[in-house]
Amino acid sequence: MSQESIAAVEDAYRALASGGLDLFLEHWSDDLDHRLLNEIEELGIPTLENLARYIFVRAKKALPEVARVKLRRPSYGQTCVFEG
Repeated sequence: MSQESIAAVEDAYRALASGGLDLFLEHWSDDLDHRLLNEIEELGIPTLENLARYIFVRAKKALPEVARVKLRRPSYGQTCVFEG
């Protein structure tokens, strides 16, 4: 899993037991891994902001404790936080 993927669930990881988080990460990585983001209709335009929202919505359904998703793209110095 990439650093960006790990960062996306950083806050949730601290608050949850690893069992629930592991299940979500497995499903989430299957959903996004090895796919072109442009081909994911629910994502819309694949900006960092839209990706954070997309992940948040799915994470919140699976793990109600999730309060925010933070994505980092260190190679460009970008960070995005989505709170719902």
